[in-house]
Amino acid sequence: MITTLAVFCSLALAQTSTSGLVCPVMPDHAVPAEAKAVEYRGIRVQFCCAGCEPKFAANPEKYISEAAAANKVVGQFLFDVTTGELLNMRRATFHHNYKGVRYSFSNQENFNKFKANPGQFVDNTPKKEALFCPVMKEAVASYGSASHFVDHNGVRYYMCCAGCVAPFRANPGNFIRNAASYVKEPKVIQPAPAQH
Repeated sequence: MITTLAVFCSLALAQTSTSGLVCPVMPDHAVPAEAKAVEYRGIRVQFCCAGCEPKFAANPEKYISEAAAANKVVGQFLFDVTTGELLNMRRATFHHNYKGVRYSFSNQENFNKFKANPGQFVDNTPKKEALFCPVMKEAVASYGSASHFVDHNGVRYYMCCAGCVAPFRANPGNFIRNAASYVKEPKVIQPAPAQH
């Protein structure tokens, strides 16, 4: 009985990361799995049709806020927001919807930490970002091609690899000037092509 209950709970938590997502512009429309995607502030968003993408790109915050108010979910955050690490969505078995976005986690500890106080991790997201690794001094093509993000002094920096995270966290002052010209307001971008 206990084993059956544990399996049931695991299956309930392990909903697919994209199930139940809707188009942010036309929230009464589900998005097909093969729909074109864009990325915004680390969130992957898909649309019901080509005409919705430019509308979303013109004012993404409006559509995400409207979705949240209507209790709809329009995007998948690509990182474990508690650690800043890019997720392998096939291994992300814990999901929690918050303010129009689905946040996923690869372990229960991080999921529980987020679920206890999601605002702690989301509500103070920096208003500026740099899609540029300040440690290796190289551009990061898209959110989904970063390995991590690290927040510092009102800027979210995206790292090119896991090895850059510890040096940056230990002494960000040594690196932030490398990315100074890349610090910008977030905007909608196309995902980088998959690497094979």
